[in-house]
Amino acid sequence: MARTKRTDAVDVSPNGIPVYVVIGEREKFDTIALPVFEFDNRAESRGHVLTKSVDDPDGIPIIVFQHWLEE
Repeated sequence: MARTKRTDAVDVSPNGIPVYVVIGEREKFDTIALPVFEFDNRAESRGHVLTKSVDDPDGIPIIVFQHWLEE
């Protein structure tokens, strides 16, 4: 389900990696100097999100920054 509240949050996967950091304000999200990817899953009722991630040397995300776009 999409998040529409403009709040920050941190969530950890069951195995501890990755850590998800939800950034409520788009301006704050934009200051993170990483490439951005857009995932539009509204057709599956999973929301519309922008993501940036810090990956380990093997390309596995360790920290995932997300900004959920309002519907």
